[in-house]
Amino acid sequence: GIYEERANKDEASAIIGWLNKLDRSTLPSIGVVTLNLYQADLIKEMIADKRTSEAEFDGLMIRLEERGFFVKNLENVQGDEREIMLLSTTFGLRQDGKFIQNYGPLNGRQGYRLLNVLVTRAIHKFVVFTSVPDRYVDTYADEINTFGKDGKGIFYAYLAYARAVSKGDDTSRQAVLDALKSEDSDDA
Repeated sequence: GIYEERANKDEASAIIGWLNKLDRSTLPSIGVVTLNLYQADLIKEMIADKRTSEAEFDGLMIRLEERGFFVKNLENVQGDEREIMLLSTTFGLRQDGKFIQNYGPLNGRQGYRLLNVLVTRAIHKFVVFTSVPDRYVDTYADEINTFGKDGKGIFYAYLAYARAVSKGDDTSRQAVLDALKSEDSDDA
């Protein structure tokens, strides 16, 4: 999706589409996490709009809310576990084709700890909706070698890992783990 006005409508739409395809007979507890407040607000707004126009979707959301459904930005998700967590990475190419790699607190020192908090909130399944171009994700090893655990390298490594798991690509999955293991041994 395109990143504009601090949000990504395509990712928000994809999340709502994913929710709408849920098997209504066995609804899990679900949480949605975004990388900024604007994206969280956009998803909430789009859910509200769909609820007012589609009674069946409203019924789904009522049942999900009974199970603790939430939409939060990264800084507000600590301690909230759900059976399934959805992540909107929010950032993507802008209309002009530029890609700004400003992931807020994930870029800073100890950003990997926030990422760890985020990805460990899922009890059974973690679903990633991302518009981060592969050419940036694929720089994870160089980023980790240069900056260690701090900065966007760990975030990119997680996205590369999620992509490899999704595709059943064990070679790429192991390469990510090896890059991270190498970083851990450097800290010893």
